Amino acid sequence: MKKNFRSIMLMLTFLTRIPFPVKFEFKRDDYARGIFFFPLIGGFIGALILPLALVWQKVPEIIFPMLVIAYYLLLIGGLHIDGVADVFDGVFSARNQKRMLEIMSDSHVGAFGVVGLILYFMGMYVGIFAASGERAFPIILFSMPVVGRSMGLIGAGVSRYAKEEGLGKAVVDEANFLSSGVTVVVLIFFFGWLAPWLAFSFLLVLLVMMIILYRLHRVLNGITGDVLGFLIEVGQVMFLLITSSVLYMV
Repeated sequence: MKKNFRSIMLMLTFLTRIPFPVKFEFKRDDYARGIFFFPLIGGFIGALILPLALVWQKVPEIIFPMLVIAYYLLLIGGLHIDGVADVFDGVFSARNQKRMLEIMSDSHVGAFGVVGLILYFMGMYVGIFAASGERAFPIILFSMPVVGRSMGLIGAGVSRYAKEEGLGKAVVDEANFLSSGVTVVVLIFFFGWLAPWLAFSFLLVLLVMMIILYRLHRVLNGITGDVLGFLIEVGQVMFLLITSSVLYMV
């Protein structure tokens, strides 16, 4: 129980920018085990975002998405969004695998990284704007970070680490096919319990993200911590866009 508590607290400090007063010795095993709590942390973030639904229909619809994005960034910081920029910079550089990984490790953001961030924020804005027109918007708002963090766990479980060392190696090595499969099954039942269309949207997002992950694997010969951040953030954007499209068609 204490090990799980330490793992959860480590992931809370890693995946959010909320200052927690709990202090204990950092252990690699506790950190690695934290990958299994990604969906739970996503639910925690979703619960913190959910109160925005109280002002959902009291703020101009063109302004509300900016409010959600700003609050979300305040909660999670820019760590995983930086992964979006790094993956775009590396993959679209069209270099060999070694050079791509070097580019992704560079702290500077290149032209492709800027393009990636523009697309990311455009996707977030459009997705929130479209979803806010639905009666089920509070459910979508809560589910968004759950799906995103779950994509990180699922992606880690079906992947290998592309480098000999790195911040993400411990969590990627800890996750496996079983943890990914269990996560998928649990989320299907959970989202199906919330709303059947939500489970369908999750499966569509999963399909799209696995195709993207497959292509990244082919290019990078594995994944890195930046790719995990990319899967989390892009998974959320895909969830917003796909869910809004599903509800529009229904």
